[in-house]
Amino acid sequence: MTHLHATITFADEGDFVAAVPSLLGFHPVDSIVVLAVVDDGPRCRIGQLMRSDLRLPGDDLFMARYLSQTCAQNGGSRVFVLITGGGSERLPQSDFVDLVRAAFDEEGVSVELAVWARSARAGEKWWCYDDPERCGEVPDPDIAPVAAALTVAGLVKYPTREALAATLAPDPPDDIRRRSVLIDARLQAEFRNGQAGECDPEAFSRDWALVDAALDDFTRSTEDLSGRGSEPLWEDERIVGLAVALCHSDVRSECLKVALSARAPAAVRLWTRLTRSTPAPERAQPAVLLAIGAYLRGDGPLAHIALDVAMEANPGHALASLLRAAIGHAIAPTELREIITRASQYSTRTVAAP
Repeated sequence: MTHLHATITFADEGDFVAAVPSLLGFHPVDSIVVLAVVDDGPRCRIGQLMRSDLRLPGDDLFMARYLSQTCAQNGGSRVFVLITGGGSERLPQSDFVDLVRAAFDEEGVSVELAVWARSARAGEKWWCYDDPERCGEVPDPDIAPVAAALTVAGLVKYPTREALAATLAPDPPDDIRRRSVLIDARLQAEFRNGQAGECDPEAFSRDWALVDAALDDFTRSTEDLSGRGSEPLWEDERIVGLAVALCHSDVRSECLKVALSARAPAAVRLWTRLTRSTPAPERAQPAVLLAIGAYLRGDGPLAHIALDVAMEANPGHALASLLRAAIGHAIAPTELREIITRASQYSTRTVAAP
C-alpha cells in the first residue's frame, strides 16, 4: 500500500496504466491495482495506491471488500482500477471486477474507470471494462510525467516486485556466517556485563557515535553522486558494531528520530545496507527501520518487503508485527509520523554534540 501526495493528469486510460509502474515502484503482474482519488476534477490528487495479487475465485469477495473498506476508511471518494494479466483473453476477471465495483458502491466510493492490460509495458493494448470496444496502447511508462516526478523524489522503479525484493538480498553466506559469530560473541559479552537491551550512558554514546558516523558517510556519498547508489565500503568490524548498536532500544529510539529529519534519505540507504549485511535475527532491526523510512516517504512496496524480511529474520519482533498491522490497515504516513514524533518526546536520552 502506497500513500502519495502528487498531482498528475490522465488524458485517458492509457496514461493511468502507464503511471502505475512508477507509482508502485515495479511492474505489476497478475494483479489488481486500485488508485484512490481524494478530490474532484480532471486533475487527480492521489490519496492511496493499493495492489494485490489476483486471488482464486473463492477469495474474490474478501479481496473486493478489503480494498473498498480500506479505501473508504482513508477518505477515498473515487477510484481507478487496473487489472494486469489474469488470463489471455480480452477483459478477463470480469466477474471479479463486478464484485469490486459493487463493494466500492456499498462504501459510497465510485469506480471512475476499470481497465485491463496484459501488462503495463509500453505498446501493450489496454481495454475498458465499461466499454468493451474502447481500447488503446499503453504509453511508455519510463517517459510518463509521473515517472519523472517520482524519480526526482527518489523513488526507483524496478521491472518486477521480485527485482525490488532482490535489493534486500543478504550478502554471501560466508560473510553472513562470519558476522553472526562476531555478533554473538559481542552480545554474550554484553550480557555477562549486564549491558543487554539498553546501554549505560557511556555505552550509548559510543554506539550512537557509530550510527551517527555511518549516517554521515551515506549523506556524503549521496551528495557526491546525486544519490545514484554509491556506498562506502566497510569491514566486518564496523558492520558488527552497528548491528550490535541497533540491538539496544535507546539507540533504536534515536534512529526513529532520524526518520523525521533531513537525514532520512541517508538513513534509508544505511538501513538498506545493514539489512543486506546483517545476519538473522539481528537483521530484523535495520529492516524495521528501513520499513518505517520507506513508508514515511511513500514507498509502500519497499516497506512491505522490508517487513517481510524483518519477520522472517525474527518472527517475534514486536515492532515489526505492529507496523505490519498498521500498514495493513492503511495508516497514513502523516499519522505514522505523528506517532513517532509523540513517542520520541518520551525519550529522555540526550545525544551529546560532537
